[in-house]
Order: sequence, then C-alpha cells, then structure tokens
Amino acid sequence: MGRTKVENMEAPIGRRCKKVAICGTAPSTMHDVKDLFGKEDWEIWALSSMFRAIPSIIPHVSRWFQLHDRTVIEVNRDPHMWPWFAHQNHFTLYTQVQEPDIPISVAYPRDEVMQDIRELSQDPGFRLFTSTPAWMMALAIHERMDEISLYGLDMASIQEWGFEAPGIRYFIGLGRGMGIKVNVPHKSHLLKSALLYGYDDSVVIGAKFRNRIQNLNQIIREHEYAEQLAHDEKLKAIGGVENMKIIEKDFMYRINSFEGPSEIKE
Repeated sequence: MGRTKVENMEAPIGRRCKKVAICGTAPSTMHDVKDLFGKEDWEIWALSSMFRAIPSIIPHVSRWFQLHDRTVIEVNRDPHMWPWFAHQNHFTLYTQVQEPDIPISVAYPRDEVMQDIRELSQDPGFRLFTSTPAWMMALAIHERMDEISLYGLDMASIQEWGFEAPGIRYFIGLGRGMGIKVNVPHKSHLLKSALLYGYDDSVVIGAKFRNRIQNLNQIIREHEYAEQLAHDEKLKAIGGVENMKIIEKDFMYRINSFEGPSEIKE
C-alpha cells in the first residue's frame, strides 16, 4: 500500500516530528516511554488522566487527547481533569470540540481522519475507531508518521480485549502495510496468542486449565471449612467467656454475702 503524502494537521502548540510514541496507562509498559524523554526527534502523545498515572511525562508531551464528551467526564469520571487542562500551556489538547475556556484545545479532525482511513482501507463504511488510542493511531497514520511506538496499551481487560483492542490491532496492521514502522513492546498483550491454531493441542492445554481450576476450587473449599471450624471455635470461646462472667458474678455475690460464723457467748 502506498504512502501518499498528505498535509499535516497544524495545531498551535508542541513540536512536530515524524516519530511518535502513543501512550496509555497499562503498567506493564507505561513507564518504558521514559526512554524517549528529551529526544527531539520524537513526539509523545498522552491521553485522559495520564498526568496522575505518570506525572513525569507531563513536560515531554507534545499532544494530549481527551475525546470523551466533556459533561460525561465532569459528572461521571473526573471533575478535576478539565481545570487541570486549563492551566497547561505547552502541548496541544485534542477534544471533540474546541473548548473556549481551554486555550490549548483544538477539535480533533475526525471527519478528515475518517475519510483518509476509509480510503486507505478501501472501506467507505469503516468505523473501527474503538478507543482513544485507536483515534490517536489513526491521526498518526493520517499524518504519515515514519515510526509509531506504543506504550501502556495492553488492552488486556475484558472490555478492552473484546471491544477496544480490535481497532488498535487493525491500525497496527494498516500502518505496517503502509511502510510505517510500528513498534509493539514484547510485554504487551496486543499481538499475543496462547496457541498456534491447529498445531498446538488446545484440548491438552484446556485440560490443564480445568485441572488447575479444580485444584484451586479444592483449596477454596478447604479454607472455607477451616474458616467454619475457626468460626465455631470462636463462638465456643465467646460462650465460655460469657459463662465465666456469670460464674464470677455469682461467686463474688456469695463471697460478699457471707457473714461468717456467729460469735459464741459463755
């Protein structure tokens, strides 16, 4: 697939390079982006609340992405995020629409990016923009970057693996097919598979998983039984304490009520 040059989208703040690190917050590889800090031939793109996950990234970011509806973020997620953006001045912030109270914000060029990606994909109905990192990769491809490195993008949770990961995987393939160097850390789950279909025996491996699950369930049952025994012993001890208090009270009452033998007179 060709790499036809298109005019880069100019944003007001931040350096522009032909290599970009796209960063998420998965802990397995998130901090590896520090190797690019201070390298002038690389841009670093961050998203959402990364300023909390890895504060050291802040001065090195050239573009930031917050592509959720602002009201949703303020009401349901993080009311402090937008005020934080309002106090920044050294990077471009991509949002759904330009926010008048946040001078660094620009509207993400959604229509232009979607049209370009659809033409590259030869699919006029393409909609596999399944996450903020997918939109970030789409923009990098739209700008015809020479190299894209992914950090903190495992997509290993159930929601990410099922819904969000397919978009990122597609853009990895699209970029590589165009001749863009796309780097995926070995520690990332993005391009991993447990089996070579047809060659690895899934029956044997599945049996191992089921056997391990049975062993773990047995351990759980043993602990539950031990917990029940401990609970019963605890109740016995509590009952013993209460019983001893009653005995003590009765004993002390008898001691205090005892007058001793009567005096004998001659």
